[in-house]
Amino acid sequence: MKGVNCESPPHSRRREASGFSLIELLITLVISAFVIGALILSFLSGRAAAEDAAQLARMQENVRIISEYLVRDIRNAGYIDEVETLVGQDILMRRNFAAVSDNGDNLIVRYAGRGHCGEQFDKFVLVQNEYFVEGNVLKCQGKHLDGLTALGPTPDWDTLLTADETVDLISGVQGIQFTPVDEGCSFNYDFDPDDPQALANSCLGIQIEVSLVGVRGDLRVLSLVAAFRNVIIERMNREIPTQLEGS
Repeated sequence: MKGVNCESPPHSRRREASGFSLIELLITLVISAFVIGALILSFLSGRAAAEDAAQLARMQENVRIISEYLVRDIRNAGYIDEVETLVGQDILMRRNFAAVSDNGDNLIVRYAGRGHCGEQFDKFVLVQNEYFVEGNVLKCQGKHLDGLTALGPTPDWDTLLTADETVDLISGVQGIQFTPVDEGCSFNYDFDPDDPQALANSCLGIQIEVSLVGVRGDLRVLSLVAAFRNVIIERMNREIPTQLEGS
């Protein structure tokens, strides 16, 4: 009896060992390329969205600091604490409560406070905050006056004040411009009976224009107006008695 041959036919063995054809490999590579490309695009899109969100958050924080911190500081210019302010310092602050220099690139505000942008104090002293942009960073240098050393309408502030720490407020600032609201006004609201126009000519506020870096690197201009609250209150206090006398 002849044995049974269990081996596969030659043509069957060739078909099993042939594997993927060239066309099948090309199709697989094309599909893989599309899948990998979609994953890369998805990753890049997600990363760009995260960066945009972070830049937007930074810009919003910068706007908040400018609209709250800087505006509040300008409103305090010329403030005098009636109890703790030394005699003579009130004259200094009334006659020199602010200053704009360097074609509007620099702003100085002075008032009686327990601290400035760089340091805190345990009592009211005459403080000065100077704002300027350096290296795309809005900075503030704080100074203070320990005691009364001089009087006069135009004191040498660099000699009187002690320079303290300079702090970085916000980054991404391309430029800043400070402009008095009233053209030709003065930073003096000292009431002088011999010069009734001194108070009337006082500046009422500062217009601030800040160029900030936007979400995609474009520039955004923020424009604000901050009023000198103490000057306005002083003017109102002087005008109301005059109106009552004339009625």
